[in-house]
Amino acid sequence: MFDLFKLLVYVILPTALALVSMRRGRARGDSTDGQYFLDRLLFWYLVIAVGVAGTLSGISQMFNGEMTARLTGWPYSPFVVELGFMNPAFGILGLLCIRIKGTWWYAVGVGYGIFMGLAAYYHIYDYFAHSNTSAGNSPLGIVFWTDLILAIALLVLSALHAHSMGASRGAARTSRRPAVR
Repeated sequence: MFDLFKLLVYVILPTALALVSMRRGRARGDSTDGQYFLDRLLFWYLVIAVGVAGTLSGISQMFNGEMTARLTGWPYSPFVVELGFMNPAFGILGLLCIRIKGTWWYAVGVGYGIFMGLAAYYHIYDYFAHSNTSAGNSPLGIVFWTDLILAIALLVLSALHAHSMGASRGAARTSRRPAVR
């Protein structure tokens, strides 16, 4: 059940919601080019995978840290609860992406992307250094792969979105310049 939840929240749901947004945009007559899809995909990753999932993960870590520790094959420590404080902090930042746009999205996407990438790295390290084959740690399990996929998605989408927004702003600035005679 946990595996399905992670796959649904980190991969399937943000992509499905971006596709639904595209369809609704077309029905309204909006321009639904690649930039629009990129914008909607990053938006839904930030709101669902960071906002909702980060908040829920943090609550689980704060109030059921023993289960989190068991899942990863690590001994329980108060640091699991401290990790639980970080997840809802980013979760709230992800949910704020509903109202705050622009460079805010990049900060949230890059910050959580780095965190998830380092988490995926440590799962690999722990697997090889300590032979930890627990379901929540092994590169054969869903936790490693969803951490890695989310990290890549957030970092790549944030970079592409930043680049495309910069290119759009540059084109808008260029078109407003007076003609050179």
